[in-house]
Amino acid sequence: MTYLISAEVLAVEGRERAAAAALRDLGFRILHGGGTISVSGPKELWERTFGTTGNGRREIPAELAGLVRDVYVVEPPEFF
Repeated sequence: MTYLISAEVLAVEGRERAAAAALRDLGFRILHGGGTISVSGPKELWERTFGTTGNGRREIPAELAGLVRDVYVVEPPEFF
């Protein structure tokens, strides 16, 4: 079973379309575009593309530099 991760990607202002295209080319599924770009992809794709730092933040890879400012991973809801 593939574990999918969804996130909101904050693109550099005016570079939203280019950022979405670059993310798509890397293998991410674009769910919605606008001020932020909603994307999803398998956990392995996220780890290979962004990795993580010691504090859990995602690193912006060189191929997205100048296109992406930050990535906010969407946490799944907790059901009680």
